[in-house]
Amino acid sequence: MERINFINTREFKNRATQILRQVQKDQVIIITNRGKPVATLKGFNPRDLVVAEDRHDSLYQHLRQQILKESPELAARDTRQIATDFEKITAKMRKQIAYRTWEEMDRHLKGDPYDLTGY
Repeated sequence: MERINFINTREFKNRATQILRQVQKDQVIIITNRGKPVATLKGFNPRDLVVAEDRHDSLYQHLRQQILKESPELAARDTRQIATDFEKITAKMRKQIAYRTWEEMDRHLKGDPYDLTGY
């Protein structure tokens, strides 16, 4: 069983090379910032690269499959048809939304419709 050590960011900065050597020896290190864990250092495994490359793509593919299962007619549409429909929906939504920009809506929802905080 691998041992887990906790170190703070300052210690990691000052002893990075030594800490990386410990990680190479199958030690897991959790880096904390003000007492809260923010990162985990563990030894490299070639599978980490495969998972990292496929992670966003697999989510996209999963969502695409779910959408096509619900609405199979979408598979036959080309990019131009999709863009035209998107523009129609956007124009319809503009008529229903009282805000010109998302920033304006955000200020209103936060209780500052006149931008008095000046962020």
